[in-house]
Amino acid sequence: MGGDGMIYKVMVAVNNTPQSYKALDTAVNLCKKLKVEYKLYIVYFVALNPKQSIPYIDHLERAYNMEIQSNAEVDVQQCKQHLSELYSGKVNYEFVEVEGEGETGPLIEEVRAHSYCSNDVAVNHLPPL
Repeated sequence: MGGDGMIYKVMVAVNNTPQSYKALDTAVNLCKKLKVEYKLYIVYFVALNPKQSIPYIDHLERAYNMEIQSNAEVDVQQCKQHLSELYSGKVNYEFVEVEGEGETGPLIEEVRAHSYCSNDVAVNHLPPL
């Protein structure tokens, strides 16, 4: 984790909801307390419907995906505005958009394991059980 000369990586997924902003606040507070160099990756995931090989169903899925992407564009702009207003200059972060097919959970896990924080910290906004 982090270590000599390495950057400590923290990842948090945001989706323009109060729960994700609470997780973001938790991640920011954690980063502010770190005594090592860090990078906070704030990731917005767009989970699209998988392509279909069945005629007409594929057209429906493409139409749904266009709507998902359109809604995501609006959400991303709102998230970026939120970040700019509250965290600009206060925390070392990078906003990243990830788009993939399938359920959001496995997409988050794949990105976490292979990209932004495979050995460090991921903060989620799941409610307690």
